[in-house]
Amino acid sequence: MEDDKTKKVLLISIISFIIILSFSGIIANNVQAKVYPEVTVIVSGPTLTAINQSYFYNITVAGGPATDGGIYQYHAYLVGKNISAIAVAPANSSSKSGKFVVNITMPAIAQTVTLVVTGNSTLGNITKNSTEKIPINVIKPLLIHSIIYNRGLITLDNVTVEFYLDGTFIGSSLVPSILPFTNASVFFNYTVASLPTGYHTVKVVVNNTMIVFSNGKNYETITFYVPGPPPNYTLIYELTAVSVTVAIVLIIILYMGSKKKKKPVKKW
Repeated sequence: MEDDKTKKVLLISIISFIIILSFSGIIANNVQAKVYPEVTVIVSGPTLTAINQSYFYNITVAGGPATDGGIYQYHAYLVGKNISAIAVAPANSSSKSGKFVVNITMPAIAQTVTLVVTGNSTLGNITKNSTEKIPINVIKPLLIHSIIYNRGLITLDNVTVEFYLDGTFIGSSLVPSILPFTNASVFFNYTVASLPTGYHTVKVVVNNTMIVFSNGKNYETITFYVPGPPPNYTLIYELTAVSVTVAIVLIIILYMGSKKKKKPVKKW
């Protein structure tokens, strides 16, 4: 009797185990067979940057298996000349939201670099990925330097200095602290691809009556000249050569024509 009971329990256990395995296989097959939206990688941030400067970029990875509660990951790096091993920080990360922020330090050489970001979407043992490549122009910025003077009797903290180019606000710089009757140098890197040929004016302004520039005012102006592109000497040489050739041909034609018009003189 006990043997029969044991056999029944064993049989039921085996059947239950088989049923569980069957359902697991069906679920696994369903997961494998499910069609997920394509994985997308979106990178947003400045595409015009300055050498040796750091910038923040937003990375969003979406779609794929992770839409059902999985994990998103990314791997990012720069391609270019003299790239630091820690140019992108962090170079890897993961999250359920798929949203990331990275800090990128640009190289010391002006060039065009490529930011490569690969995003992974993972659920269990299923991973789908996609790669996005963003070109970034790295240039040598326009460096603006000015000196301010604290003529007051107290230390001034967090002094904001504003910069304008040809009347347009281009940014500001913060001086953490300046002691009474002392000077402080102010630097501002203006990142611009190019400026039109001609004269340009930078105006530096401090909105504090205790701060003045070397001219005794709370603003100063700096004028500089941007030269135009050099002449195309190759084209000039080509045009000169063509002109000389045409002139020689005309002289030959005129000379030959004058010879044909001459008639022999009659002798009596």
